[in-house]
Amino acid sequence: MGKLTLGPEFARLEELIGARASAIKANEAQLKAEISAHDGSHAYGRHGFQTGWENQLVRATTGITPDQVFDPTGVQGTTRSWSTNDYATVRSIDDHGEVQENVMSLAHYPLAAEFRTGGGDVAGGFYSPEAHRKGLNKANQLLAGLTNDRHYAASWNDTTTGKSGWFPITSFVLAVCASNDSDFYGLGFARRSGSFQLQKRDFVLAMINAYQTGKTGSEAIPQINGAGAMQVYKFNWVALHKNKKLFSSMQELCDYFEVDVVIQKSCTAVFRRSFDYGTKVFGAWRRVTMYPNDAAPGWAPQLPKAFDPVAKQELIAKGMSRETNKYTWNGIVADRLGISKITCTVPPWA
Repeated sequence: MGKLTLGPEFARLEELIGARASAIKANEAQLKAEISAHDGSHAYGRHGFQTGWENQLVRATTGITPDQVFDPTGVQGTTRSWSTNDYATVRSIDDHGEVQENVMSLAHYPLAAEFRTGGGDVAGGFYSPEAHRKGLNKANQLLAGLTNDRHYAASWNDTTTGKSGWFPITSFVLAVCASNDSDFYGLGFARRSGSFQLQKRDFVLAMINAYQTGKTGSEAIPQINGAGAMQVYKFNWVALHKNKKLFSSMQELCDYFEVDVVIQKSCTAVFRRSFDYGTKVFGAWRRVTMYPNDAAPGWAPQLPKAFDPVAKQELIAKGMSRETNKYTWNGIVADRLGISKITCTVPPWA
């Protein structure tokens, strides 16, 4: 039997398969590196394509993030740790740099109180590893243009006193957009204002299962036939679907939980680095998070959660606020000596 020769019409297919394989491999490497770092970064464990729409819907409806201490990959809510003992001490670092430590049985299902929550009214993840890599490449290119001496410090206005002060740039928030109108980075779920109600995780998972398996209302929620029927969430909906599919489409599942599907054409990345006030030397940049959204393109420096003790003393001496949330960036950056100053465009989200 001769060698099979594919025609030119298969060239594009071969290219797409190769790109997908390469992107998946890169995604796995980034995810493993993120987990190993133990520094609170969560660009992949919380927003990577492997989390799936299911975990993003869970986050939107419950506030529970896909990545957990017992499941840093963000794939599922079951314990993924092992040890030679019956119990293991699992340590992680949260978004604020605080060490979180839990001692848990290796064969238990996590309790409700053990799940980490976070985020706002919209939850989303990258729809493919290619989209994630594309966004990361764009963000890295943008960051590369901001890591020179011309972006050493930024000027911030103290809203409590009206004074302004210069602070070394230790964090950048970067937003990049898709290349064209038909392209996008992620899929998310947005809570409907005024009608959304926070749900229990197990209940949301049961409803997702009902949608995926085509269960009827009485199969998905047996109590609709009992004395506790009136306590069922959206009783009328379930009663109307008692003997037929509870959810015939994704739209119906979203309507049930009062959320909307959103196509996210932008993505935001946050990078941070340390700064030694004694030596005036910066550390290396590290990516903290990255997620799809609809933010306008642009960049802005970001102040840390709290000022360095040295910076606080200087602010006290000048009669300025010691709280970072009292400051707003005025769009000006400068070099190390403060000679070369640049006025930049402040994005609407900064």
